Amino acid sequence: MQPTILLTGGTGQTGTPITKLLLSKSNANVVVTSRKGSAGIPESIREFARLHSAADRLDGVQFDWDNHATWNTPFESGKTFDVVYLIPQYNEELVKENKAFIDIALKHGVRRIVLLSGAAIAIDAFGPGEIHRYLDDSRNQGKLKEYAVLRPSWFFTNFTRDYWSYIMERGELVSAARDGKLGWVHLNDIAEAAYAALLDPPENLYDEYAIMGPDLYSYDEAASLLTEVIGRKIVHRRLSQAEAVERWVELGVSEHFARAMVLIDEAVASGLEERVFKQEDTKGKDGKGLLRIWKGKRSLKDYLEENREVWKKQ
Repeated sequence: MQPTILLTGGTGQTGTPITKLLLSKSNANVVVTSRKGSAGIPESIREFARLHSAADRLDGVQFDWDNHATWNTPFESGKTFDVVYLIPQYNEELVKENKAFIDIALKHGVRRIVLLSGAAIAIDAFGPGEIHRYLDDSRNQGKLKEYAVLRPSWFFTNFTRDYWSYIMERGELVSAARDGKLGWVHLNDIAEAAYAALLDPPENLYDEYAIMGPDLYSYDEAASLLTEVIGRKIVHRRLSQAEAVERWVELGVSEHFARAMVLIDEAVASGLEERVFKQEDTKGKDGKGLLRIWKGKRSLKDYLEENREVWKKQ
């Protein structure tokens, strides 16, 4: 069988390594979404496909969360999709919009949907947790054959992207997570878990994949690692919930998204990720995979050392 997979956000942070893994390790046809359709596929991904003799399996299609008229476009392209990788756009209509798109996918015969959520976002929790519930209900009602939810911890790339300006300008990390530990994870480790969720046969599929790195670090401990690697003092400044919301808004996100991020910090502060990290894979009485604890191989310290030049002051 040669499945055809639709990757929403297929050129983004998680989508790019997933696209490359699918092209290099599987025979799947890969269709990535962008606002520009095929023209939006970066040349680096096209070149990767050519090097792996997979150019004929890569295509693009127009899709834009902000333009409802494009939501049907992938399914009107003449392709039949077996699997959809779904990255929600965080806004006040997140749940409503994703339910609507899921309904479109189901109408067109998609048999498996893989949702990107977060380690601290359980089923029925805000946002992606509500979408998780909708997928579960859809399967129980016979509308959807299979689903999986990816629940990664915070990305290593936060240190080189989202946190970069605070590290460079203020010498600090900021959060409302207090002493809570996180299973910081490499994007390539997320891609490997996603590959399994997208392509594993039904008997090997789990409902949820908690994806973490090999080690747990609090923000205090991550700041100490940074201090050691880049050679200047980095500290963790602890924020109140209100201060944390203000900080996220300063970074350019909506207040709705900011409050969601602070709820995640609060879950981390309660020890949620540490508890999940210590769990074992869980199966139901019927042998169905419920929760897989996916621990990556790539360490945060190695990532920081490999990228030390990013924080070098000119």
